Amino acid sequence: MKDNLKYFKQLENCRYPVTSKYNGTQVTYSIVTASPTWELVILNITYNELVEKLKAHFGIGPVSGNNEEGQGSIQSYRNHLSTLNSFLASVGKTLESRVGVELGSAFESSLNDYCSALTTVTSRTKRDRRTHLNLIRRLHKAGEAGLRQPARAATAFSVELRAVIARTGQGPKALAKAVGISPSVLRGWLKGTVPNRRGIATLRRLEAALEVPRDTLVLLAQEDEQRRPRVQASVAHREHIKVRKSSISLVLAERDLSQEFCNEWQQLFMHKTGDFPALERAARGRWRLIPASSSRGLSPLVHRGTLVCPTANTVLGRIRGFLGVILHRFAEDLGGTAITAPAPQTLAWLAVPWALKVYLEHLATQSEQVLHAGQKVFCAAFAAMVRPTTGFLWQQPSLMNQLPEAYRPESSEGWRRMCEESHKLLRAYISRCTGVSRNPQDPIANLICRDDILAPVLLAIARIEAAAAAAPSGSRTEATLHRDALLLSLLLSNPLRQRTIASMTWNPDGSGTLRGSGSTGFRIHLQAHHLKNGDSRGSRNYNVPVAAWVQPRLEAYLEEYRGTLLAGKASPYLFVSSRSQGLWESMSSHVIKLTRRYIDGSPGFGMHAFRHLVATDWLTQHPNDFLTVAELLNDKFDTVMTNYAHLKRDISFSRYEEHINRLLMAGKQASRQ
Repeated sequence: MKDNLKYFKQLENCRYPVTSKYNGTQVTYSIVTASPTWELVILNITYNELVEKLKAHFGIGPVSGNNEEGQGSIQSYRNHLSTLNSFLASVGKTLESRVGVELGSAFESSLNDYCSALTTVTSRTKRDRRTHLNLIRRLHKAGEAGLRQPARAATAFSVELRAVIARTGQGPKALAKAVGISPSVLRGWLKGTVPNRRGIATLRRLEAALEVPRDTLVLLAQEDEQRRPRVQASVAHREHIKVRKSSISLVLAERDLSQEFCNEWQQLFMHKTGDFPALERAARGRWRLIPASSSRGLSPLVHRGTLVCPTANTVLGRIRGFLGVILHRFAEDLGGTAITAPAPQTLAWLAVPWALKVYLEHLATQSEQVLHAGQKVFCAAFAAMVRPTTGFLWQQPSLMNQLPEAYRPESSEGWRRMCEESHKLLRAYISRCTGVSRNPQDPIANLICRDDILAPVLLAIARIEAAAAAAPSGSRTEATLHRDALLLSLLLSNPLRQRTIASMTWNPDGSGTLRGSGSTGFRIHLQAHHLKNGDSRGSRNYNVPVAAWVQPRLEAYLEEYRGTLLAGKASPYLFVSSRSQGLWESMSSHVIKLTRRYIDGSPGFGMHAFRHLVATDWLTQHPNDFLTVAELLNDKFDTVMTNYAHLKRDISFSRYEEHINRLLMAGKQASRQ
């Protein structure tokens, strides 16, 4: 645990110094001196990759044995490589190791220790090796500088724009004001940003103001846009969703729900959420209500006073999808009988085995015949409604009168037999739903295969803060970027679910879910209704500190940047979107955009993926410590054990491999003797 805290607390903050204790000594890291952890995050490359930079420095490529022209460079490269291998041996590393502090803040001491150990070589050889290592370090630092300040290369568009503006003698700020665009946007174009299609109208105004022929800048921008490299990373499930969205949606729109259906739904809603339901209800059959301020974008049909029910909203969505297929799609091709229009909207269809078969076959077709957890959840939810004795539909024989005569049982006993048949069908289908249509780890596959899983995320935070530092002081862009850096930082330090993070509140009087200050430290206080598991954890509240390495960002956001985003308006929420002061509903999709943009090679991933990253990183470094992961995720121990059991197996095989390697080494040593 201490090692993990040190890993985060030693992270350099570009704006604020961070103080931590290491081996009993108080250490302060600032922008002047980078901490060892920061160096490992920034230059996360191996020495083999650094060797490639060394080759490029000497102009070494595929060289044939008869090439005499480049023999001098080749020999010099070999001398440098020999020195590097010798140096790495002295610090206990190989070319497969990652570059660390031995080429960073500890370079001088490592170099001196290495040269002192060279007792059998001449002074001139020592000087040569110092020269070799200094060059290697310069190549290393050049790469570091490129990562700290990711500069954009000049484009044909930016070069022409600079030349045209220079000829006019106008200042960029005054020109931007005259054309009606943001000075920061024009500054970005001058630095190499390529305008998108939405900027064409602005470019035409700029062309007119600069008195250049029409389309001079537009065509250059379009050419640069076509040449710009695209990220090829993608997620198969997302591509499948795009294909499905291109087809006509069969979900019954909420505005098209009949009054008769809404009356039935209201009875079900009150049965599931009421304190004293008229019908018998299973012990675990109650839907939880939470304050409406904790969740936005839910249907008006799931509100009850100042409370709202997310579970009811999900169930209503599934019912609308079910009714959309049954009522608006003729089912001959699926083996059923077409329903003659107009067909009634009623919950009673959920008790008809034929209707359930039609819909389940439709779901299987949509998922390319993969029976997955989504179908399992549907079956479990509605199997409870037709369950004998406690099922809502089983106890309501009168609902059979809402069905067309061809599907209507003759008696109450026939209705209950039909419910029991549907219950048996759904339970059998649940046992078959073992496939996976969407692996939640696919978007982060390029991270979880690394030794340093969280390093790219920390580097992304640093890049966002670098972009914020380059933005105009006091601008909305600067405030937005600082907010984004804080959001990713908090997701690492306190990996909570999307709704919990989005609904976090802050008030200066200390009444929000975030409390404290920069001097006393910040803590997150959550109650059962803020958490997904709610009362299932015995009403256990969540009261934990915000990590020390996050607190400077949090303090700056509260004191300066949050007010800039609010622009004089008020909001109870900690994180404010750029469009409204209410609950930030699109927070997870914004995180996908951030991770796609600032993490190299990432297709982008949402907020929930941070929970997988934190858990996988911790269990990889601390095998079998499932209890700590359960605390970090605020989840049940059994749930963590189930979701991350594969890591336990991986670690077991890894340990066995190490055991075999030790036996092999012992055998080699014995053979030498």
